[in-house]
Amino acid sequence: MKVFQLLIALFCFSFSVTSQNEWKDSLNVARKFYNQGKFKEALKYYKSADKLKPNDVDLSQEIAQAEYRADEFEKSAKNYDKAASSAKNPKQKSSVLTNSGSAKMKQKDFTGAVDNFKEALRQNPNNEKARQQLVEAKRAKKKQEEEQNKQKQKKQDQGKEDLKEGNEQNKGQGQQQKNKGKDKPGDQKNQNGKQDQDKSGKGKLGDKQAERKLDELTRQEMGTKRRIEGSKQSRQNYGKRKPGIDRNGSKSNVGKF
Repeated sequence: MKVFQLLIALFCFSFSVTSQNEWKDSLNVARKFYNQGKFKEALKYYKSADKLKPNDVDLSQEIAQAEYRADEFEKSAKNYDKAASSAKNPKQKSSVLTNSGSAKMKQKDFTGAVDNFKEALRQNPNNEKARQQLVEAKRAKKKQEEEQNKQKQKKQDQGKEDLKEGNEQNKGQGQQQKNKGKDKPGDQKNQNGKQDQDKSGKGKLGDKQAERKLDELTRQEMGTKRRIEGSKQSRQNYGKRKPGIDRNGSKSNVGKF
């Protein structure tokens, strides 16, 4: 029985030593990749070490740094905030909060960044980095709010314009309905007759109408031709008159002394 208990104790001790070596090995590999600028690879080993680490070890700040370098700013800010809550002194907490604010600036979370930088300055009034970034964050926040207000105003103006166009369209339709109601029965009848005429071949004459039109044009042409020939004959007769005969047929004294 004692031998069995001894074996269990040795197994647990061996497992503990192995686990401890594993998380340290993962942490060393993670730091190696981080120093080489391979932040994505470093994160894999950081997370592996974080799962195997003892409860009294906090890797959140190192993980947050790797996430920031890997452009995973949202995760980075969360891990920086976690590290700030477990900071050992105000100066360290101020530094971590400043890094968290920088990660939030990258996300365009300027309100959150302003809060971080203010708290960092409360923890350490001599934190010049936090002071400078606070000014930048306030400026960016103001610009963001102005842009949001412009977009909001633009939407409101567009909504008013759409409403105005809708009212004008409804008004026009109402006027059309009103005018339609005022149409006289005769007008409607004529309009229907006109539509029927269009359907049967608008502008086309019947055979009899065409013949009458052709006869009328022929008569007009013959009349015009007779007038032209009569005028021509008159001019010829005028040129053939004998001397001494005036236009009225009386003798003229021309040539007599």
